[in-house]
Amino acid sequence: MKMALKFLSVFFLSAASLYAGELKIVSSGRTNSKIVAASSESATKFAAKELSLYVEKMTGARLPIVASDRSVSIVKFELRDSVEGLEFEEFKIEVSGRTILIQGGSPRAVLYGVYEILEHFGCGFWSPVNESVPKLKNLTLDTKFTVSAKPGFAWRQVHSQYGYNIRWKPKARINGSMWTYPTPKELGGCESMAMGQALAGINNNEASKKLFDEHPEWFAWREKEKKYVRNQMCTLNDDVVNAIIAKIRAKYKRNPSKIRYESVSMRDNDKTCQCKKCSRFSQKHGGRSALIVECANRVAKNIAKDLPNVRIVFLAYWITSSPPKDLHLEPNVTVCWARLRNFAVPPSEVPGHDKTLNRWRELAKDNVVIWDYNAQFRGFLLPTPIIDMMGPGLREYSKKNIKGVLMQMGGFGALLMDAAELRTWLCARLMWNPSLDEWSLINKWCEGACGEGADEVKAWLQIRKKARDRKRSYGPYDPDSLNVFKPRELLEGYLLMKKALKDTESDNRTHEQMLRLYLSPLTAIICNYNRGVAARAKADKIDLPSREKLVDEFEQICTKYKVTSFGEGMPSISEFIKLMREGGELLRKK
Repeated sequence: MKMALKFLSVFFLSAASLYAGELKIVSSGRTNSKIVAASSESATKFAAKELSLYVEKMTGARLPIVASDRSVSIVKFELRDSVEGLEFEEFKIEVSGRTILIQGGSPRAVLYGVYEILEHFGCGFWSPVNESVPKLKNLTLDTKFTVSAKPGFAWRQVHSQYGYNIRWKPKARINGSMWTYPTPKELGGCESMAMGQALAGINNNEASKKLFDEHPEWFAWREKEKKYVRNQMCTLNDDVVNAIIAKIRAKYKRNPSKIRYESVSMRDNDKTCQCKKCSRFSQKHGGRSALIVECANRVAKNIAKDLPNVRIVFLAYWITSSPPKDLHLEPNVTVCWARLRNFAVPPSEVPGHDKTLNRWRELAKDNVVIWDYNAQFRGFLLPTPIIDMMGPGLREYSKKNIKGVLMQMGGFGALLMDAAELRTWLCARLMWNPSLDEWSLINKWCEGACGEGADEVKAWLQIRKKARDRKRSYGPYDPDSLNVFKPRELLEGYLLMKKALKDTESDNRTHEQMLRLYLSPLTAIICNYNRGVAARAKADKIDLPSREKLVDEFEQICTKYKVTSFGEGMPSISEFIKLMREGGELLRKK
Protein backbone atom coordinates (compact mmCIF):
# COMPACT_ATOMS: atom_id res chain seq x y z
CA MET A 1 0.00 0.00 0.00
CA LYS A 2 2.84 2.37 0.88
CA MET A 3 4.50 1.54 -2.45
CA ALA A 4 1.24 2.27 -4.26
CA LEU A 5 0.88 5.61 -2.49
CA LYS A 6 4.49 6.43 -3.29
CA PHE A 7 3.88 5.62 -6.95
CA LEU A 8 0.73 7.77 -7.02
CA SER A 9 2.63 10.59 -5.34
CA VAL A 10 5.34 10.43 -7.98
CA PHE A 11 2.73 10.19 -10.74
CA PHE A 12 0.80 13.25 -9.57
CA LEU A 13 4.07 15.19 -9.04
CA SER A 14 5.08 14.38 -12.60
CA ALA A 15 1.65 15.28 -13.96
CA ALA A 16 1.63 18.54 -12.02
CA SER A 17 5.05 19.42 -13.37
CA LEU A 18 3.95 18.72 -16.93
CA TYR A 19 0.70 20.61 -16.41
CA ALA A 20 2.69 23.58 -15.19
CA GLY A 21 4.43 23.57 -18.57
CA GLU A 22 7.99 23.19 -17.35
CA LEU A 23 10.48 20.57 -16.31
CA LYS A 24 12.43 21.36 -13.14
CA ILE A 25 16.04 20.32 -13.77
CA VAL A 26 17.55 22.08 -10.75
CA SER A 27 15.60 23.58 -7.83
CA SER A 28 17.34 25.80 -5.28
CA GLY A 29 20.70 24.39 -6.30
CA ARG A 30 19.65 20.73 -5.85
CA THR A 31 18.83 18.13 -8.49
CA ASN A 32 17.89 14.52 -9.12
CA SER A 33 18.30 14.96 -12.87
CA LYS A 34 20.70 12.86 -14.91
CA ILE A 35 22.38 12.78 -18.29
CA VAL A 36 21.94 9.52 -20.18
CA ALA A 37 24.56 8.87 -22.86
CA ALA A 38 24.72 5.25 -23.97
CA SER A 39 26.95 5.94 -27.00
CA SER A 40 30.59 4.88 -27.03
CA GLU A 41 31.45 7.76 -29.38
CA SER A 42 34.01 10.10 -27.83
CA ALA A 43 32.27 13.28 -29.03
CA THR A 44 28.94 12.20 -27.52
CA LYS A 45 30.69 11.41 -24.23
CA PHE A 46 32.36 14.82 -24.40
CA ALA A 47 28.97 16.45 -25.08
CA ALA A 48 27.59 14.84 -21.92
CA LYS A 49 30.56 16.14 -19.90
CA GLU A 50 30.09 19.65 -21.29
CA LEU A 51 26.40 19.63 -20.40
CA SER A 52 27.16 18.48 -16.86
CA LEU A 53 30.00 21.00 -16.48
CA TYR A 54 28.03 24.05 -17.57
CA VAL A 55 24.92 23.11 -15.58
CA GLU A 56 27.17 22.92 -12.52
CA LYS A 57 28.76 26.28 -13.39
CA MET A 58 25.27 27.79 -13.65
CA THR A 59 23.59 26.21 -10.63
CA GLY A 60 26.23 24.51 -8.49
CA ALA A 61 24.44 21.18 -9.05
CA ARG A 62 26.26 18.39 -10.84
CA LEU A 63 24.28 16.15 -13.17
CA PRO A 64 25.63 12.58 -13.12
CA ILE A 65 26.29 10.89 -16.45
CA VAL A 66 24.99 7.34 -16.82
CA ALA A 67 24.78 4.86 -19.69
CA SER A 68 21.12 4.06 -19.03
CA ASP A 69 18.24 4.96 -16.72
CA ARG A 70 14.67 3.70 -17.09
CA SER A 71 13.17 5.85 -14.37
CA VAL A 72 10.12 7.90 -15.36
CA SER A 73 10.09 9.99 -12.20
CA ILE A 74 13.15 12.17 -12.81
CA VAL A 75 14.10 14.67 -15.47
CA LYS A 76 16.72 13.29 -17.84
CA PHE A 77 18.77 14.59 -20.71
CA GLU A 78 19.19 11.77 -23.19
CA LEU A 79 21.89 12.09 -25.85
CA ARG A 80 21.50 10.03 -29.02
CA ASP A 81 23.90 10.17 -31.97
CA SER A 82 23.71 8.81 -35.53
CA VAL A 83 19.93 8.98 -35.44
CA GLU A 84 18.31 7.70 -38.61
CA GLY A 85 16.56 10.37 -40.65
CA LEU A 86 18.84 13.20 -39.51
CA GLU A 87 21.60 14.57 -41.73
CA PHE A 88 25.19 14.37 -40.50
CA GLU A 89 25.32 17.77 -38.76
CA GLU A 90 21.59 18.07 -38.10
CA PHE A 91 20.34 18.00 -34.52
CA LYS A 92 16.94 18.01 -32.86
CA ILE A 93 16.00 18.84 -29.27
CA GLU A 94 12.55 17.95 -27.96
CA VAL A 95 10.82 17.03 -24.73
CA SER A 96 9.22 13.59 -24.39
CA GLY A 97 7.53 13.19 -21.01
CA ARG A 98 10.24 14.01 -18.49
CA THR A 99 13.05 13.29 -20.94
CA ILE A 100 14.86 16.02 -22.85
CA LEU A 101 16.05 14.34 -26.03
CA ILE A 102 19.14 15.77 -27.76
CA GLN A 103 19.47 13.83 -31.00
CA GLY A 104 21.92 14.23 -33.84
CA GLY A 105 22.83 12.70 -37.14
CA SER A 106 26.36 12.30 -35.77
CA PRO A 107 28.25 12.77 -32.49
CA ARG A 108 29.29 16.21 -33.74
CA ALA A 109 25.63 17.16 -34.18
CA VAL A 110 24.85 16.03 -30.62
CA LEU A 111 27.62 18.32 -29.37
CA TYR A 112 26.09 21.20 -31.31
CA GLY A 113 22.74 20.37 -29.70
CA VAL A 114 24.24 20.51 -26.21
CA TYR A 115 25.71 23.97 -26.86
CA GLU A 116 22.35 25.03 -28.31
CA ILE A 117 20.43 24.16 -25.14
CA LEU A 118 23.14 25.70 -22.95
CA GLU A 119 22.71 28.94 -24.86
CA HIS A 120 18.96 28.64 -24.32
CA PHE A 121 19.71 28.46 -20.58
CA GLY A 122 21.68 31.70 -20.88
CA CYS A 123 25.28 30.69 -21.57
CA GLY A 124 27.13 32.79 -24.13
CA PHE A 125 30.12 31.53 -26.13
CA TRP A 126 31.13 34.92 -27.54
CA SER A 127 34.75 34.06 -28.29
CA PRO A 128 37.44 31.65 -27.07
CA VAL A 129 38.36 34.21 -24.39
CA ASN A 130 34.91 35.56 -23.55
CA GLU A 131 32.19 33.30 -22.22
CA SER A 132 29.30 34.27 -19.98
CA VAL A 133 27.61 31.77 -17.66
CA PRO A 134 24.58 32.92 -15.63
CA LYS A 135 24.28 32.10 -11.93
CA LEU A 136 20.94 30.39 -11.35
CA LYS A 137 19.26 28.77 -8.36
CA ASN A 138 16.66 27.10 -10.54
CA LEU A 139 16.99 25.59 -14.01
CA THR A 140 13.81 24.76 -15.91
CA LEU A 141 12.77 23.94 -19.45
CA ASP A 142 9.39 24.49 -21.08
CA THR A 143 7.77 21.16 -21.95
CA LYS A 144 7.00 22.52 -25.41
CA PHE A 145 10.63 23.45 -26.08
CA THR A 146 11.84 22.11 -29.41
CA VAL A 147 14.66 22.96 -31.80
CA SER A 148 15.57 21.41 -35.13
CA ALA A 149 18.59 22.75 -36.99
CA LYS A 150 21.06 21.92 -39.74
CA PRO A 151 23.78 23.98 -41.45
CA GLY A 152 23.22 26.35 -44.34
CA PHE A 153 26.61 25.37 -45.78
CA ALA A 154 28.17 21.93 -45.60
CA TRP A 155 31.66 23.37 -45.11
CA ARG A 156 32.32 26.44 -42.92
CA GLN A 157 35.67 28.06 -42.13
CA VAL A 158 36.36 31.46 -40.55
CA HIS A 159 39.92 32.60 -41.24
CA SER A 160 40.79 34.48 -38.10
CA GLN A 161 42.94 33.41 -35.20
CA TYR A 162 39.86 33.22 -32.99
CA GLY A 163 38.16 31.05 -35.61
CA TYR A 164 40.98 28.51 -35.40
CA ASN A 165 40.64 27.86 -31.69
CA ILE A 166 40.15 24.09 -31.50
CA ARG A 167 37.97 24.00 -28.38
CA TRP A 168 35.80 26.95 -29.43
CA LYS A 169 35.09 25.80 -32.99
CA PRO A 170 32.32 23.31 -32.07
CA LYS A 171 30.69 25.96 -29.87
CA ALA A 172 30.56 28.20 -32.94
CA ARG A 173 29.73 25.27 -35.26
CA ILE A 174 32.79 25.89 -37.42
CA ASN A 175 33.69 22.59 -39.07
CA GLY A 176 36.58 23.42 -41.43
CA SER A 177 40.20 22.57 -40.72
CA MET A 178 42.08 24.54 -43.36
CA TRP A 179 45.23 26.33 -42.14
CA THR A 180 44.87 24.84 -38.68
CA TYR A 181 45.14 21.58 -36.80
CA PRO A 182 42.22 19.23 -37.38
CA THR A 183 39.55 19.28 -34.69
CA PRO A 184 39.97 16.00 -32.75
CA LYS A 185 37.27 13.36 -32.82
CA GLU A 186 36.45 14.06 -29.16
CA LEU A 187 35.40 17.58 -30.17
CA GLY A 188 33.33 16.35 -33.09
CA GLY A 189 35.99 16.17 -35.77
CA CYS A 190 36.09 18.39 -38.84
CA GLU A 191 35.65 18.54 -42.59
CA SER A 192 38.69 18.59 -44.85
CA MET A 193 38.80 21.16 -47.62
CA ALA A 194 42.09 21.75 -49.42
CA MET A 195 41.98 25.17 -51.04
CA GLY A 196 45.66 25.99 -50.81
CA GLN A 197 47.65 27.38 -53.72
CA ALA A 198 49.81 24.39 -54.46
CA LEU A 199 49.49 21.55 -56.95
CA ALA A 200 48.64 18.83 -54.42
CA GLY A 201 51.79 19.90 -52.56
CA ILE A 202 54.37 19.52 -55.33
CA ASN A 203 54.52 23.29 -55.88
CA ASN A 204 54.91 24.47 -52.29
CA ASN A 205 58.08 26.33 -51.38
CA GLU A 206 60.10 23.41 -50.06
CA ALA A 207 59.11 20.83 -52.68
CA SER A 208 59.52 23.20 -55.61
CA LYS A 209 63.13 24.08 -54.71
CA LYS A 210 64.25 20.50 -55.23
CA LEU A 211 62.02 19.93 -58.24
CA PHE A 212 63.26 23.08 -59.95
CA ASP A 213 66.85 21.87 -59.69
CA GLU A 214 65.91 18.46 -61.05
CA HIS A 215 63.24 19.38 -63.61
CA PRO A 216 63.28 23.06 -64.59
CA GLU A 217 61.17 22.19 -67.63
CA TRP A 218 58.28 21.36 -65.29
CA PHE A 219 58.04 25.04 -64.42
CA ALA A 220 56.58 28.09 -66.13
CA TRP A 221 58.39 29.42 -69.16
CA ARG A 222 58.42 33.22 -69.26
CA GLU A 223 58.94 34.92 -72.61
CA LYS A 224 60.33 38.18 -71.26
CA GLU A 225 62.99 36.48 -69.17
CA LYS A 226 63.51 33.69 -71.73
CA LYS A 227 63.78 31.14 -68.98
CA TYR A 228 61.87 28.86 -66.61
CA VAL A 229 60.85 30.46 -63.30
CA ARG A 230 59.96 28.80 -60.00
CA ASN A 231 56.92 31.04 -59.36
CA GLN A 232 54.56 28.65 -61.17
CA MET A 233 54.54 25.24 -62.83
CA CYS A 234 53.50 24.30 -66.35
CA THR A 235 50.10 22.74 -65.66
CA LEU A 236 49.87 21.19 -69.12
CA ASN A 237 53.17 19.37 -68.78
CA ASP A 238 52.46 15.61 -68.77
CA ASP A 239 55.14 14.94 -66.16
CA VAL A 240 53.65 17.56 -63.84
CA VAL A 241 50.16 16.07 -64.16
CA ASN A 242 51.55 12.57 -63.53
CA ALA A 243 53.45 13.82 -60.47
CA ILE A 244 50.23 15.29 -59.04
CA ILE A 245 48.39 12.03 -59.65
CA ALA A 246 51.19 10.03 -58.02
CA LYS A 247 51.17 12.35 -55.00
CA ILE A 248 47.42 11.88 -54.50
CA ARG A 249 47.58 8.12 -55.03
CA ALA A 250 50.40 7.82 -52.49
CA LYS A 251 48.25 9.68 -49.97
CA TYR A 252 45.16 7.56 -50.64
CA LYS A 253 46.33 4.01 -51.15
CA ARG A 254 42.70 3.03 -50.80
CA ASN A 255 39.49 4.97 -51.16
CA PRO A 256 38.66 6.98 -48.00
CA SER A 257 35.31 6.38 -46.34
CA LYS A 258 34.42 10.09 -46.45
CA ILE A 259 34.75 12.71 -49.16
CA ARG A 260 38.21 14.25 -49.22
CA TYR A 261 39.33 17.25 -51.24
CA GLU A 262 42.73 17.67 -52.85
CA SER A 263 43.80 21.04 -54.21
CA VAL A 264 45.17 21.49 -57.71
CA SER A 265 45.71 25.25 -57.82
CA MET A 266 48.21 27.78 -59.07
CA ARG A 267 50.28 29.86 -56.72
CA ASP A 268 49.28 33.41 -55.76
CA ASN A 269 50.97 35.28 -58.63
CA ASP A 270 50.39 35.97 -62.31
CA LYS A 271 53.56 34.33 -63.67
CA THR A 272 51.73 31.57 -65.52
CA CYS A 273 53.47 29.48 -68.12
CA GLN A 274 53.95 31.07 -71.57
CA CYS A 275 55.31 28.07 -73.42
CA LYS A 276 53.81 27.52 -76.88
CA LYS A 277 51.46 24.79 -75.66
CA CYS A 278 50.09 26.84 -72.74
CA SER A 279 49.82 30.06 -74.76
CA ARG A 280 47.86 28.37 -77.54
CA PHE A 281 45.63 26.51 -75.10
CA SER A 282 44.69 29.57 -73.04
CA GLN A 283 44.08 31.61 -76.18
CA LYS A 284 41.90 28.87 -77.70
CA HIS A 285 39.74 28.40 -74.58
CA GLY A 286 39.39 32.02 -73.51
CA GLY A 287 41.78 32.72 -70.67
CA ARG A 288 44.37 31.41 -68.25
CA SER A 289 41.78 29.58 -66.14
CA ALA A 290 41.81 26.97 -68.94
CA LEU A 291 45.33 25.98 -67.86
CA ILE A 292 44.24 24.94 -64.38
CA VAL A 293 40.86 23.55 -65.48
CA GLU A 294 42.57 21.18 -67.91
CA CYS A 295 45.05 20.06 -65.26
CA ALA A 296 42.30 19.45 -62.69
CA ASN A 297 40.22 17.54 -65.23
CA ARG A 298 43.07 15.23 -66.19
CA VAL A 299 43.87 14.44 -62.56
CA ALA A 300 40.20 13.95 -61.67
CA LYS A 301 39.54 11.66 -64.62
CA ASN A 302 42.53 9.48 -63.73
CA ILE A 303 41.46 8.85 -60.11
CA ALA A 304 37.66 8.80 -60.59
CA LYS A 305 37.22 5.03 -60.82
CA ASP A 306 39.25 3.77 -57.85
CA LEU A 307 39.17 6.90 -55.65
CA PRO A 308 35.54 8.02 -56.06
CA ASN A 309 35.48 9.79 -52.66
CA VAL A 310 38.45 12.00 -53.52
CA ARG A 311 37.41 15.25 -55.18
CA ILE A 312 39.76 17.62 -56.96
CA VAL A 313 39.30 21.29 -56.10
CA PHE A 314 40.97 24.23 -57.80
CA LEU A 315 41.07 27.89 -56.88
CA ALA A 316 39.51 30.23 -59.45
CA TYR A 317 41.10 33.50 -58.35
CA TRP A 318 42.59 36.64 -59.91
CA ILE A 319 44.11 35.48 -63.22
CA THR A 320 41.94 32.34 -63.20
CA SER A 321 38.77 33.94 -61.80
CA SER A 322 36.88 34.01 -65.10
CA PRO A 323 35.79 30.63 -66.46
CA PRO A 324 37.00 29.25 -69.79
CA LYS A 325 34.54 29.68 -72.62
CA ASP A 326 34.15 26.04 -73.65
CA LEU A 327 35.83 23.54 -71.28
CA HIS A 328 33.65 21.22 -69.22
CA LEU A 329 34.54 20.07 -65.69
CA GLU A 330 34.78 16.44 -64.67
CA PRO A 331 32.03 15.31 -62.23
CA ASN A 332 34.57 14.92 -59.40
CA VAL A 333 35.94 18.47 -59.68
CA THR A 334 34.92 21.28 -57.29
CA VAL A 335 35.56 24.96 -58.02
CA CYS A 336 36.62 27.32 -55.24
CA TRP A 337 35.79 30.80 -56.53
CA ALA A 338 37.40 33.88 -54.98
CA ARG A 339 36.92 37.47 -56.05
CA LEU A 340 38.11 40.69 -54.48
CA ARG A 341 35.38 43.26 -54.91
CA ASN A 342 33.51 46.21 -53.45
CA PHE A 343 32.37 44.87 -50.09
CA ALA A 344 30.17 47.85 -49.23
CA VAL A 345 27.34 46.38 -51.33
CA PRO A 346 25.91 42.85 -51.68
CA PRO A 347 27.73 40.60 -54.21
CA SER A 348 24.84 40.79 -56.68
CA GLU A 349 25.33 44.55 -57.00
CA VAL A 350 28.96 44.17 -58.12
CA PRO A 351 29.08 44.29 -61.94
CA GLY A 352 29.70 40.86 -63.46
CA HIS A 353 29.76 39.02 -60.13
CA ASP A 354 26.66 36.87 -60.55
CA LYS A 355 27.27 36.26 -64.25
CA THR A 356 30.72 34.83 -63.55
CA LEU A 357 29.64 32.82 -60.50
CA ASN A 358 26.65 31.36 -62.33
CA ARG A 359 28.88 30.28 -65.19
CA TRP A 360 31.19 28.44 -62.78
CA ARG A 361 28.12 26.84 -61.19
CA GLU A 362 26.99 25.69 -64.60
CA LEU A 363 30.37 24.22 -65.51
CA ALA A 364 30.76 22.53 -62.10
CA LYS A 365 27.14 21.38 -61.81
CA ASP A 366 26.86 23.39 -58.58
CA ASN A 367 29.99 21.87 -57.03
CA VAL A 368 31.18 25.32 -55.96
CA VAL A 369 32.66 26.67 -52.74
CA ILE A 370 33.43 30.33 -52.08
CA TRP A 371 36.60 31.95 -50.75
CA ASP A 372 35.16 35.23 -49.47
CA TYR A 373 36.60 38.22 -47.61
CA ASN A 374 35.72 40.52 -44.74
CA ALA A 375 39.00 42.28 -44.21
CA GLN A 376 41.18 45.31 -44.74
CA PHE A 377 44.47 43.69 -45.73
CA ARG A 378 46.57 46.84 -45.61
CA GLY A 379 45.28 47.74 -42.15
CA PHE A 380 43.96 44.84 -40.10
CA LEU A 381 43.62 47.06 -37.03
CA LEU A 382 41.77 49.93 -38.69
CA PRO A 383 37.95 50.24 -38.55
CA THR A 384 36.54 47.96 -41.26
CA PRO A 385 32.90 49.00 -41.73
CA ILE A 386 31.67 45.91 -43.57
CA ILE A 387 31.03 43.50 -40.70
CA ASP A 388 27.28 43.37 -41.29
CA MET A 389 27.73 42.87 -45.06
CA MET A 390 28.50 39.20 -44.41
CA GLY A 391 24.75 38.70 -43.99
CA PRO A 392 23.60 39.76 -47.48
CA GLY A 393 26.55 37.96 -49.06
CA LEU A 394 26.02 34.63 -47.32
CA ARG A 395 22.29 34.75 -48.02
CA GLU A 396 22.97 35.18 -51.72
CA TYR A 397 25.45 32.29 -51.71
CA SER A 398 22.96 30.09 -49.89
CA LYS A 399 20.29 30.79 -52.52
CA LYS A 400 22.78 29.83 -55.21
CA ASN A 401 23.37 26.42 -53.58
CA ILE A 402 27.01 27.13 -52.73
CA LYS A 403 28.41 24.14 -50.82
CA GLY A 404 30.80 25.87 -48.47
CA VAL A 405 32.47 29.17 -47.56
CA LEU A 406 35.86 30.26 -46.23
CA MET A 407 35.70 33.82 -44.91
CA GLN A 408 39.15 35.40 -44.82
CA MET A 409 39.42 38.15 -42.22
CA GLY A 410 42.96 38.81 -41.14
CA GLY A 411 46.52 37.65 -41.19
CA PHE A 412 48.45 35.75 -38.58
CA GLY A 413 49.85 38.11 -35.99
CA ALA A 414 46.75 40.31 -36.24
CA LEU A 415 44.92 38.76 -33.31
CA LEU A 416 43.14 42.03 -32.56
CA MET A 417 42.12 42.91 -36.10
CA ASP A 418 39.14 45.24 -36.02
CA ALA A 419 36.26 43.68 -34.01
CA ALA A 420 37.86 40.27 -34.47
CA GLU A 421 35.72 38.39 -31.96
CA LEU A 422 32.44 39.90 -33.13
CA ARG A 423 33.29 39.24 -36.76
CA THR A 424 34.26 35.63 -36.09
CA TRP A 425 31.17 34.87 -34.00
CA LEU A 426 28.82 36.63 -36.42
CA CYS A 427 30.28 34.88 -39.45
CA ALA A 428 29.99 31.47 -37.80
CA ARG A 429 26.33 32.12 -36.92
CA LEU A 430 25.47 33.29 -40.41
CA MET A 431 27.27 30.39 -42.06
CA TRP A 432 25.18 28.02 -39.96
CA ASN A 433 21.95 29.90 -40.66
CA PRO A 434 22.19 32.61 -43.34
CA SER A 435 18.53 33.55 -42.89
CA LEU A 436 19.23 35.15 -39.49
CA ASP A 437 19.25 38.92 -39.26
CA GLU A 438 22.81 40.15 -38.90
CA TRP A 439 21.92 43.22 -36.80
CA SER A 440 19.89 41.19 -34.34
CA LEU A 441 22.92 38.94 -33.97
CA ILE A 442 25.30 41.89 -33.64
CA ASN A 443 23.16 43.40 -30.88
CA LYS A 444 22.99 40.02 -29.12
CA TRP A 445 26.77 39.70 -29.19
CA CYS A 446 27.26 43.25 -27.91
CA GLU A 447 24.92 42.69 -24.98
CA GLY A 448 26.42 39.34 -24.05
CA ALA A 449 30.09 40.02 -24.71
CA CYS A 450 30.30 43.67 -23.69
CA GLY A 451 27.96 44.03 -20.72
CA GLU A 452 27.77 47.66 -19.56
CA GLY A 453 29.73 48.72 -22.64
CA ALA A 454 27.16 47.30 -25.08
CA ASP A 455 25.35 50.56 -25.86
CA GLU A 456 28.59 52.34 -26.77
CA VAL A 457 29.73 49.48 -29.02
CA LYS A 458 26.34 49.42 -30.77
CA ALA A 459 26.51 53.18 -31.32
CA TRP A 460 30.03 52.93 -32.79
CA LEU A 461 28.94 50.14 -35.13
CA GLN A 462 26.02 52.25 -36.36
CA ILE A 463 28.36 55.18 -37.05
CA ARG A 464 30.48 52.82 -39.16
CA LYS A 465 27.42 51.57 -41.05
CA LYS A 466 26.28 55.12 -41.78
CA ALA A 467 29.73 56.05 -43.10
CA ARG A 468 29.88 52.95 -45.27
CA ASP A 469 26.40 53.47 -46.70
CA ARG A 470 27.28 57.06 -47.51
CA LYS A 471 30.38 55.99 -49.44
CA ARG A 472 28.97 52.72 -50.86
CA SER A 473 32.49 51.68 -51.74
CA TYR A 474 34.98 49.73 -49.69
CA GLY A 475 37.75 47.49 -50.99
CA PRO A 476 40.15 45.20 -49.13
CA TYR A 477 43.35 47.08 -50.04
CA ASP A 478 42.60 50.68 -49.11
CA PRO A 479 43.56 51.32 -45.48
CA ASP A 480 42.97 55.08 -45.57
CA SER A 481 40.16 55.57 -43.04
CA LEU A 482 39.49 59.09 -44.32
CA ASN A 483 38.21 57.66 -47.59
CA VAL A 484 35.20 56.38 -45.61
CA PHE A 485 35.08 58.18 -42.26
CA LYS A 486 34.99 61.85 -41.42
CA PRO A 487 37.41 62.96 -38.66
CA ARG A 488 34.43 63.67 -36.39
CA GLU A 489 33.18 60.08 -36.84
CA LEU A 490 36.57 58.65 -35.86
CA LEU A 491 36.55 60.86 -32.79
CA GLU A 492 33.03 59.73 -31.88
CA GLY A 493 34.14 56.10 -32.09
CA TYR A 494 37.21 56.79 -29.95
CA LEU A 495 35.15 58.61 -27.28
CA LEU A 496 32.45 55.93 -27.23
CA MET A 497 35.01 53.20 -26.64
CA LYS A 498 36.76 55.24 -23.95
CA LYS A 499 33.40 55.53 -22.19
CA ALA A 500 32.79 51.79 -22.60
CA LEU A 501 36.15 51.11 -20.95
CA LYS A 502 35.14 53.21 -17.98
CA ASP A 503 31.65 51.68 -17.77
CA THR A 504 33.07 48.14 -17.55
CA GLU A 505 35.82 48.78 -15.01
CA SER A 506 34.08 46.69 -12.35
CA ASP A 507 33.83 43.58 -14.55
CA ASN A 508 37.09 42.10 -15.80
CA ARG A 509 35.53 39.93 -18.54
CA THR A 510 33.75 42.74 -20.34
CA HIS A 511 36.48 45.30 -19.57
CA GLU A 512 39.06 43.12 -21.32
CA GLN A 513 36.65 42.83 -24.25
CA MET A 514 36.39 46.61 -24.42
CA LEU A 515 40.16 46.93 -24.39
CA ARG A 516 40.41 44.59 -27.38
CA LEU A 517 37.70 46.50 -29.25
CA TYR A 518 39.25 49.86 -28.33
CA LEU A 519 42.44 49.14 -30.31
CA SER A 520 40.74 49.76 -33.66
CA PRO A 521 39.44 53.32 -33.14
CA LEU A 522 42.66 54.11 -31.26
CA THR A 523 44.68 53.03 -34.31
CA ALA A 524 42.55 55.22 -36.58
CA ILE A 525 43.02 58.24 -34.32
CA ILE A 526 46.81 57.76 -34.28
CA CYS A 527 47.06 57.28 -38.06
CA ASN A 528 44.90 60.35 -38.78
CA TYR A 529 45.94 62.54 -35.86
CA ASN A 530 47.71 65.08 -38.07
CA ARG A 531 45.28 64.63 -40.96
CA GLY A 532 42.25 66.40 -39.55
CA VAL A 533 41.50 64.50 -36.33
CA ALA A 534 43.45 66.74 -33.92
CA ALA A 535 42.13 69.86 -35.62
CA ARG A 536 38.55 68.57 -35.41
CA ALA A 537 39.02 67.71 -31.73
CA LYS A 538 40.29 71.24 -31.03
CA ALA A 539 37.38 72.81 -32.92
CA ASP A 540 34.87 70.65 -31.01
CA LYS A 541 36.66 71.30 -27.69
CA ILE A 542 37.43 67.61 -27.18
CA ASP A 543 40.24 66.89 -24.77
CA LEU A 544 42.33 64.62 -27.00
CA PRO A 545 45.68 63.37 -25.60
CA SER A 546 48.86 63.96 -27.55
CA ARG A 547 49.71 61.46 -30.25
CA GLU A 548 52.69 60.32 -28.17
CA LYS A 549 50.40 59.36 -25.28
CA LEU A 550 48.03 57.58 -27.65
CA VAL A 551 50.95 55.61 -29.09
CA ASP A 552 51.87 54.62 -25.52
CA GLU A 553 48.38 53.16 -25.11
CA PHE A 554 48.61 51.43 -28.46
CA GLU A 555 51.94 49.83 -27.56
CA GLN A 556 50.65 48.60 -24.19
CA ILE A 557 47.65 46.86 -25.76
CA CYS A 558 49.67 45.32 -28.59
CA THR A 559 52.25 44.05 -26.13
CA LYS A 560 49.60 42.60 -23.83
CA TYR A 561 47.86 40.70 -26.62
CA LYS A 562 50.97 39.92 -28.71
CA VAL A 563 49.81 41.80 -31.79
CA THR A 564 52.66 41.87 -34.30
CA SER A 565 51.08 42.57 -37.70
CA PHE A 566 49.59 45.82 -38.96
CA GLY A 567 48.71 44.65 -42.47
CA GLU A 568 49.99 43.01 -45.63
CA GLY A 569 52.94 44.90 -47.06
CA MET A 570 52.84 47.31 -44.12
CA PRO A 571 55.32 47.91 -41.29
CA SER A 572 55.35 45.53 -38.36
CA ILE A 573 53.79 46.79 -35.13
CA SER A 574 57.21 47.65 -33.69
CA GLU A 575 58.14 49.53 -36.88
CA PHE A 576 54.81 51.34 -36.88
CA ILE A 577 55.30 52.46 -33.27
CA LYS A 578 58.79 53.71 -34.08
CA LEU A 579 57.48 55.61 -37.10
CA MET A 580 54.75 57.27 -35.06
CA ARG A 581 57.16 58.24 -32.26
CA GLU A 582 59.48 59.85 -34.81
CA GLY A 583 56.61 61.98 -36.11
CA GLY A 584 56.17 60.05 -39.33
CA GLU A 585 52.96 59.23 -41.16
CA LEU A 586 51.77 55.85 -42.40
CA LEU A 587 48.83 56.88 -44.60
CA ARG A 588 48.46 59.43 -47.33
CA LYS A 589 45.16 61.02 -48.28
CA LYS A 590 44.30 60.62 -51.96
